[in-house]
Amino acid sequence: MPLNLQTSSCFSNSQAQVSWRGELIVNVGEFETYLEGPVYERLIDEENRKACIADLQGLATTGMAFATLEKLLASEPAREPWEVGEALAECLLADSCNVKWPWNSERDKRTPGASNGWGSTRSVLASG
Repeated sequence: MPLNLQTSSCFSNSQAQVSWRGELIVNVGEFETYLEGPVYERLIDEENRKACIADLQGLATTGMAFATLEKLLASEPAREPWEVGEALAECLLADSCNVKWPWNSERDKRTPGASNGWGSTRSVLASG
């Protein structure tokens, strides 16, 4: 969704090589639509989620397995406020500054130690 939010400038300043500005989103309805669309999709990693669901459904071979899978997929944990803010910031940067994210940071949560740069290598080296 291309960024089409009407904003007005609230503040701006600069010091040396650093500059900053604040924008106020004028239309609350447009902002809510933005939150419910691209921000929500980024927050739940919709692209990867759909692929994962398709793979898991292919593995469910019985009605009971399919019902269990449906329960698991429906039980999403509540999101922390910072997670919503991070997804919003990523979407705004992508839409307004043409920033490209190579992967959704939501996927890092599924890999223990991914954010520290070592991944699971540290535990292998420590035990080895």
